[in-house]
Amino acid sequence: MLTRKGYIESKNEQDADYIIINSCGFIEDALLETIEETIIISKLKKRSSKIILTGCAVNLYKDQFIKDLFEADYIFNYQDFYQFFEINSYENSIYRRLSDRKWEYLLISEGCSKKCTYCTIPLIKGKYRSFDMNQIIEEAKILKERRVEEIILISQDTAYYGLDHNINRKEHPLEKLIEKIYELGIEKIRILYFNLDSLEKGNEVELLEKIYSSKGVIPYFEIPFQHLVDGILKKMGRNINFETIDLILKSIKEKFNDSVIRTSIITGFPGETEKDYLLLKERLLKLPIDYLNVFAYCDMQKAPSYKLKNKVKSEIAVERRNDLINSFEETSKNRLKRFIGTEDEIYIEGEDENYYMGRIWSQTPDLDGLTYIYKDDKSKKIIELNKNNKVKVRILDTFFYDFYGEIL
Repeated sequence: MLTRKGYIESKNEQDADYIIINSCGFIEDALLETIEETIIISKLKKRSSKIILTGCAVNLYKDQFIKDLFEADYIFNYQDFYQFFEINSYENSIYRRLSDRKWEYLLISEGCSKKCTYCTIPLIKGKYRSFDMNQIIEEAKILKERRVEEIILISQDTAYYGLDHNINRKEHPLEKLIEKIYELGIEKIRILYFNLDSLEKGNEVELLEKIYSSKGVIPYFEIPFQHLVDGILKKMGRNINFETIDLILKSIKEKFNDSVIRTSIITGFPGETEKDYLLLKERLLKLPIDYLNVFAYCDMQKAPSYKLKNKVKSEIAVERRNDLINSFEETSKNRLKRFIGTEDEIYIEGEDENYYMGRIWSQTPDLDGLTYIYKDDKSKKIIELNKNNKVKVRILDTFFYDFYGEIL
């Protein structure tokens, strides 16, 4: 939006008239990084340059930043920022910068109306707001025109798309959106952050199967659980229990044989006992999960969980996180070895001295590792002759989340 207004982007702070720091305030480390980055940039910039601090951390701590962070010339929440530069928000515009990659993210909503006690997103982003479907489709058309082949639907909660509008419907609004995107010629649609809490109770399995059976949808289930012990889930404000989680995962594997499942877990949440943690670990290792993120709980003053009692020491939360990751990774090779011998068409997205790199369908950009293809005379010749960098590969081996393959 700024470049459309005539501004020129610079990678060098010495050339810039404005230096925009887009902050994150979701966890304490991100908040500290925001402050540190502002101080560092203030010492590197030219005297006339103005530092603009904006983003999520400002939405939470604007008054405190104004009081204490003198290094920033302007401290803007989202609306301040848009007004200052006289531009539209992403929410109200389909204009975007595109790269030459074959995949792109497509944001379908903003905000969240849930009351998860560990989360500050409702304070940062406001209540859940589904973007207008026609606007999303217009943006998808732009992506198709730029020859994007895979669209990745993202949101704070993709499963809730359209449900904030009280309308009578025979199908889930996300189904309709996916159908329209597929009709544009986008044959690969990936859904991230599909929150089970947002599905109609007692009807979760049926709704999930309908959505993921839609044409074009990759059977990649990114479903954040956060925990697997009912008592902790309740304290987290999650409206789900382990029995339902177990049932849904079993149904996914029965319905979608080639499915991939990713989740995230928080260790050390207030009230989590050693017994709770061991039960979490036991259950996690038995579930058909392929990819895992684990976060040690971080106390944030603005989050409702800040007021909870029986806090777990941060070093114990980190210790449990590391133990959970290590235990999971010990079994990851067995979990992913089913891909050995499979074939897929991929784009070569990068290379180093020894390997070409791409992704098979089960690997999401920036999340799940890469597929490496060793550079030899055969692969070099095929890549040189293949102008669009699309090749067919066979997977030969796995290493944690990475795959090693050969060009066919």
